[in-house]
Amino acid sequence: YHVTKRATGWGQSFYEFQVLLPGVSVLTTIDLNAANTIAKVGGEIALTAAAKDQNSVVMDGVEITYVVTPAGAGSVDDGKYIPAQYGWATIVAKSGEVVSDPIQVFGLTGENLALNKPATAGANETPVAEANDASLSSFWSLGPNKTEDEMWWRVDLEDTYDLSLVIIKWDGACPTEHAIQVSTDDTNWTDAATTTGT
Repeated sequence: YHVTKRATGWGQSFYEFQVLLPGVSVLTTIDLNAANTIAKVGGEIALTAAAKDQNSVVMDGVEITYVVTPAGAGSVDDGKYIPAQYGWATIVAKSGEVVSDPIQVFGLTGENLALNKPATAGANETPVAEANDASLSSFWSLGPNKTEDEMWWRVDLEDTYDLSLVIIKWDGACPTEHAIQVSTDDTNWTDAATTTGT
């Protein structure tokens, strides 16, 4: 190890220097994923945690533990997150000093009224029903080059409710301005919430 150019005015330091022979695997990363991000309190969200070595090869037999914050939000048992209270929680998987990137999950105390209800859209590149099927492996896409009149997605809750919360889990293609609108007759719409900016 020889410094040829300093990055800062401070000295150099590191915790440990290791040299490995070919064929020796060292845990370097843990990939943590969730089957979905929303579950009712007392329900469950399936987690997958893959321990990988320096060559991104999955390592078997690595003991992985989970840390959930804030304390009391929920717990992980047998690879499943079980929310204990309403609200967001952050989960990381760890083994020794190696920690995964965090994921966020949400505990609901009520029923998801939009789940599998009839949905329509102004245009679609993928099926509209994939936006309310409780799966993060499917999604609704509007598609490119659409007019403002085509840029909407609608779900029929099939009854009238006093709503408290709407959650949208965005893909990478998300708008900087949008509105959540409600209607009792499918004709006259009122803004319930709006966003402006990123």
